[in-house]
Amino acid sequence: MKQSFAITTALLVVIGFGLMAQAPVPPPAKPTTGDPVEYSAGQSAAGKTAYDQNCLSCHGRTLDNGEFGPALRGTTFNMNWAGGTVGDLVSYMSTKMPPAAPGSLGATIYAQIATYILQSNGIAPSLRDMPIDAAALAKLRIPGAAERRGAPGGGLTPGVALPNAPPASTLLDRMTSVTAAMLANPPAAEWLTWRRTQDSQGYSPLANQPQQREGSARRMELVAAAGSEHRASVGTRWCDVRAGLHGPGRSARRRNG
Repeated sequence: MKQSFAITTALLVVIGFGLMAQAPVPPPAKPTTGDPVEYSAGQSAAGKTAYDQNCLSCHGRTLDNGEFGPALRGTTFNMNWAGGTVGDLVSYMSTKMPPAAPGSLGATIYAQIATYILQSNGIAPSLRDMPIDAAALAKLRIPGAAERRGAPGGGLTPGVALPNAPPASTLLDRMTSVTAAMLANPPAAEWLTWRRTQDSQGYSPLANQPQQREGSARRMELVAAAGSEHRASVGTRWCDVRAGLHGPGRSARRRNG
């Protein structure tokens, strides 16, 4: 029993160390201070050329419309890199990218691509080139989106204009409030409740509506006339039936039967 307990304890200890070894390492804390980012327009232009050759196929032409890689501008970039250092960004790029040959581009090209990414996120170029050695890059702090003028937010595709807002609806402005007096005595042209009036009349008055009154009267005349013709027709057929029951033809049929 003691031996089984000892073996179980040893297994739990080994499993615990294994889980600790597999647990993800939390990212390093982002610095709150640092030197401002500086790079030249020439570096950024060279970085765009290098990006188009090595990164565009995964991250997209606009850095946020790639099919195989995450966005490198806008919200995704800000969440991952804003507040960190340029050294962190370049170190990640040089050890992970491009996926087929990490670290194959050289320090100069990785720094140039970094400047192009920074410019695409609203960090304007300056007159001095950005250094390429790791110690100097580690001192350059990437500002947050709120610190950058014109920094992209959600990453809308360039050239796509948002539609105009729809005009404000004026439907309520054209409506008249219904009062208790209107419900008790609704206007002749209105039907405000299910049966129109509180005593459930269920019809609209014809007063002050001569055309409707004349039309209704004409329809009533037509119905009355049709009813008279129908009754006359039925009476004629009934007389014919009675004559057949008592006429000589029926007697003859009885004798012959």
